[in-house]
Amino acid sequence: MSTEFGDMRTAYGNALIELGEQNKNIVVLGADTTDSLKTSGFGKNFPDRFFNAGICEQSMASMAAGMASEGHKVFIYSIANFPTFRCAEQIRNDICYHNLDVTIVSVGGGLAYGNLGYSHHAIQDYGLIRLFPEISILSPGDPIEVDKLFAYILNDSSPKYLRLRKAGEKNYSNKNVNISPGKWGKIKSGNSIFLTTGYGLEIAQRLIKENEKFSDFGIYTC
Repeated sequence: MSTEFGDMRTAYGNALIELGEQNKNIVVLGADTTDSLKTSGFGKNFPDRFFNAGICEQSMASMAAGMASEGHKVFIYSIANFPTFRCAEQIRNDICYHNLDVTIVSVGGGLAYGNLGYSHHAIQDYGLIRLFPEISILSPGDPIEVDKLFAYILNDSSPKYLRLRKAGEKNYSNKNVNISPGKWGKIKSGNSIFLTTGYGLEIAQRLIKENEKFSDFGIYTC
């Protein structure tokens, strides 16, 4: 979608604005993350479709379900564990049970918010979200993949989980890459391969660059 990728949050914000211009049913909810969502531009461009639920992730998830049930395409956004673990019951009962078009967006996957302590460490979220068969997990490895995933998000009406890092991510993918969730995409050819998802792409790139024994490895991401 966008030609300006930046880091993951920038790519997400830019793609969301483009999507919002195309589809008037796009609605975004944040849990006291007003500043970061307005920085992305969506709240500024579409104030009538942007809502701050406050530090009430459970309510945010239920609000999203209600809006989606009325035909809206809804994104909920917060830091790492808060739109997942804190509102797991609402995800299960309100979003998944009714198979609604809600995209749960977490920022700070893994230990990206390490200095804020364990409450902000998203290290079990994959396990939690995989419990819900209705949800597709979208874990991009770089900002380009974030952008390219929006073609899938736009056309899919089931629940989705978009897992982002925090800031400063580099691009490794070709900007013309086509992303097919559930299928491996080649980043680099090699005699052996690393299979990666999410931040694993950057780790694999670093291993290949810094350790000679991995120099002939290829990388596939999903």
